Amino acid sequence: MKDIRRKKSKGIQLSRNIFILVIAILHQPISKIIENRNLLVAFNLAYLLLAIYFITLLLKDMGYYKSKTQ
Repeated sequence: MKDIRRKKSKGIQLSRNIFILVIAILHQPISKIIENRNLLVAFNLAYLLLAIYFITLLLKDMGYYKSKTQ
């Protein structure tokens, strides 16, 4: 049972890493396309929040971060 959980966790972690990499690659072209200053600030803030969220999930998978609900 534990082996299945570990494999699933590694698969989820790998897909998260790929997703983060794709977002990081797309960030520069998208930020160059956006001309409106307010929209650019909003996009960068959303990108930062998404990065913080995925870092938190990654730390939780690695065992460094314990949620209060567990």
